[in-house]
Amino acid sequence: MKNYPDIFTTAEVAKICRCSQQTIIREFDRGNIKGYMVGTFRRIPLENLLKYMQETGRPEAWQEPLLAKSSKNGKHKKR
Repeated sequence: MKNYPDIFTTAEVAKICRCSQQTIIREFDRGNIKGYMVGTFRRIPLENLLKYMQETGRPEAWQEPLLAKSSKNGKHKKR
């Protein structure tokens, strides 16, 4: 199983949700995906991504591994 970070960028969320990064940015700016800004960058916590995916019916293939990760107390991977 792939290890997922606790915080995602809009590009990472777009890949998971199989949509464009601009779609995720619009959803974030509209308040449909909760997160926070770091300077001019948007960051989306895992719990908020899972909630968004459940509310919108985004790809279920990604939900199971992400749900398993959300129950762990892991740290964000440093790059």
